[in-house]
Amino acid sequence: MIKYLIFCCFSLMLQAQSFQLILQDSVTVDFDEYWGQDAVQNKYFSTQNTIYKVTPTNTFLYTSNLGGKLSQVECFNALHTLLFFKNTNKIVVLDNQFNEIQTILFKDIVVDFVKPASQNECWFLDSLTQKMGLYNFSTATIRWISPVMTSPIKYIYSNYNFLVWVNQNNEWFQIDKFGKIIYLGEVEDAAATIFITEKELFFTKNEQLYVLLAKKGQVFALGSTKKMIKKIFYQNGILAIFTNSLLTNYKLKTQ
Repeated sequence: MIKYLIFCCFSLMLQAQSFQLILQDSVTVDFDEYWGQDAVQNKYFSTQNTIYKVTPTNTFLYTSNLGGKLSQVECFNALHTLLFFKNTNKIVVLDNQFNEIQTILFKDIVVDFVKPASQNECWFLDSLTQKMGLYNFSTATIRWISPVMTSPIKYIYSNYNFLVWVNQNNEWFQIDKFGKIIYLGEVEDAAATIFITEKELFFTKNEQLYVLLAKKGQVFALGSTKKMIKKIFYQNGILAIFTNSLLTNYKLKTQ
């Protein structure tokens, strides 16, 4: 299902003012979706409702029989993978061997998205109230942390400390577990294929790849994108670009 073609045998440098992209490797893939990688660089893919965890030595897979369409695969925590099925309002939690350890069917809320917050919690947005909260897997309890969101959310990202999002007004925010909201900047309206963190926002526009820095409002061109990009993923200085049949990893360095 996955085959490595290039192993750091040369560097491709795209000068972009104070940034440099250095090619790490390029991988042919036979999957429909790429969801990202965890802290130990295992990669996560899916084809329809079968999810794959590709490690350097093994490939684990899980096939959902819930009947719903897979909406999200969250792999931030290497020990617990979250699968979200929006049309059935369910979360499935897998362990690091891809065994199913928990299934949550939400009854009092209608979840628009989930993102990992810690080993025992996840961030979510309730589409009924348009409020954000934290769901605790151990106690099955909810803690609300935000006021009503007045603009629908387009893009989201999370880590243990923050939930970050861009709304339909192209405003970029972050919220912590205590409900403190910080405005990070504004995104260009024509931007597409976005990936965000609390520090950077990567986007494509007119076949060009850019990075926007939080709070500073500075935009830097990273290079041209001749192929159709399906997903961008960034973690620990590595920028992954997924097209229909290729996953390419670059190291992002500042000058």
